[in-house]
Amino acid sequence: MKKDDNTRTEPQYHEKAVVLHYNDDNKDEIKKQIFYSERPVHVIVDEGVTRIGNDAFRGCNGLTSIKVTENNQIYDSRNDCNAIIETEINMLIRGCKNTKIPEGITSIGNYAFCDCDNLASIEIPGNVTSIGYEVFWGCSSLTSIIWQDKTYGSADEFKKALKAGQ
Repeated sequence: MKKDDNTRTEPQYHEKAVVLHYNDDNKDEIKKQIFYSERPVHVIVDEGVTRIGNDAFRGCNGLTSIKVTENNQIYDSRNDCNAIIETEINMLIRGCKNTKIPEGITSIGNYAFCDCDNLASIEIPGNVTSIGYEVFWGCSSLTSIIWQDKTYGSADEFKKALKAGQ
């Protein structure tokens, strides 16, 4: 429900899509596990969102598209990558089933693909030098992770290789 041109409630659900706005209490943060019971398929992050809490997308196992509006000063989804990127530090903080990690990303945040159980494969560009904790936790369908000229057959295999420093 829109109150005036500058304040909106959050989030707005449209069938299986959700649009994230800031609200009239200056709460410009997407809170922890905000979607846990709704499980949207499509997410649009509006320009007013300036902080995304830990585990905000936990349980969103059917998420297929993510878009950040052009005027957002903190986050982007460059090249229609279907991900949320923290622009200033080039860190992918949330991906989904259809994410294509763009060149220029240098890190992937903790739990970035958490619960993406429909994610089957992902290619990580060579310029990614930092990968967070449990990036692919709960990705039960993941059978191919390509990074630094190596292919890993599961999230567990990838995690073990990271721990071993490979």
